[in-house]
Amino acid sequence: MAAPGWALAIIGKVAVENGRTVLPTLVWRRSRTKCWSTGRTTGNQSPVRVAVTAGYDPQDAKRVLLHELAHWLTPIALGGMNTDSAATQGKAHSPQFYDTVRRLYRRFRLPVRSCMTDEAQMYPTPYAHWSNRKRPRP
Repeated sequence: MAAPGWALAIIGKVAVENGRTVLPTLVWRRSRTKCWSTGRTTGNQSPVRVAVTAGYDPQDAKRVLLHELAHWLTPIALGGMNTDSAATQGKAHSPQFYDTVRRLYRRFRLPVRSCMTDEAQMYPTPYAHWSNRKRPRP
């Protein structure tokens, strides 16, 4: 199934705004049974592959796409792209990753608090809960 135009537009904007010249390959699927979407980002170098299986909720599909793009943007040592290496799995959802994903949610007008609550339920790491709170100003 071809990716929807809005998803391709988001990838293009994210790339331009973050100085990326090579776009990830987007693989888009549609779930026939689930409301919620899932995603995976793979590849340590070019080409990076972003796979999204979109459920029935279009806002959730957008959230998952932005989550995967945050993996693409975040350096691997700081929670970037998923790999099958056990050494990098624990770093996939770092504070730096959550800073990036929050910025993307805000930029593309998703409700940040709600999205971060979903993140905390799916990835019960201290970082998800930490990033869901407002940080004190210095």
